[in-house]
Amino acid sequence: MGSACCLIGIEYPVQVALRAAEQLASEGQSVGVVDFFGLKTFAPEALVELLTQYHRVVSIEEAFVGKGGLDWLLLYFANQRGLSVRIKPLGLAENYKFEIARRDELHEQRGLGAFPNLSSRQRIVMQSRDGGFLYDQKEAVFSTPRFSLKKIPYKDGRDFYAIDGEDTVAALTRDREGRFLLVRQFRPAMGSYTLEMPAGGVDPGEIPEVAVLRELEEETGYRANEAVFLGRLFLF
Repeated sequence: MGSACCLIGIEYPVQVALRAAEQLASEGQSVGVVDFFGLKTFAPEALVELLTQYHRVVSIEEAFVGKGGLDWLLLYFANQRGLSVRIKPLGLAENYKFEIARRDELHEQRGLGAFPNLSSRQRIVMQSRDGGFLYDQKEAVFSTPRFSLKKIPYKDGRDFYAIDGEDTVAALTRDREGRFLLVRQFRPAMGSYTLEMPAGGVDPGEIPEVAVLRELEEETGYRANEAVFLGRLFLF
């Protein structure tokens, strides 16, 4: 096993990792940078081989940590193969806010990344943009077993609303003949049938990779040997 540290991310976080590696190099510290998409459509063995090359791996999440992202996938494979590598996820704590700014600006407000071209006055303005939302007064105004509608008051008297629901997964799957597997379901909200990917909620204590395999079998009768993480979708 190597003695170095590795920074791993997907898309934009890779750029953050490259800047961090460059800064560390100027301080005499060498770290590796891996673009997760560079693992050839994610071959599990390639990921395991990567994890065995480093003592420490830092996953840089674009959004939340501990919510079924890259960090969960790395921890899952490290645990499954009994690897001793130490994995540290970096990302945002689970906290929904209404903000409008560039991605790097929002990351800077949460202690991730940097935007050095802005003056101190501009930084102060950006960091106070969400100060009018009274999150300590957030309350559920409607609840169901699957989700709740929460009201978030603003200091000027306006109310904003957010849907808080369970984590879900969807399976993009092809059979041995190359056909994509879809399910036909009636959706009461639309008043019609839809064709959609097999999908469903993640049970408490269940990881997304296990949940998506379960949902695939439950809804189609097909079984898959493994799940490949393709990405995340956030509904705002």
